[in-house]
Amino acid sequence: MRFGALRSCRDASKLPGLSRIAWRLESDAIPQGDLVLSTPVSVVLHVSKEGDQSRYNYTLTKDARSAPWRLTQAFASVPGRPSVRI
Repeated sequence: MRFGALRSCRDASKLPGLSRIAWRLESDAIPQGDLVLSTPVSVVLHVSKEGDQSRYNYTLTKDARSAPWRLTQAFASVPGRPSVRI
């Protein structure tokens, strides 16, 4: 999954809690380049926004090689509080 796939999901309003305001991807392990993955495959991305203590966690799944990435789970966490589905 390339960084552009996350941006595409955000731009299509498929990522709850994440808008066009400044945000930062915290995840390091994102398959890129010529890496061959078996499908289905899921990745969990951790995103933060400027001025917000929340950490937004998104699970994106690709069911087949030619299928688009789709959001399968989303939750937010704030230090000292339980996580909440968004």
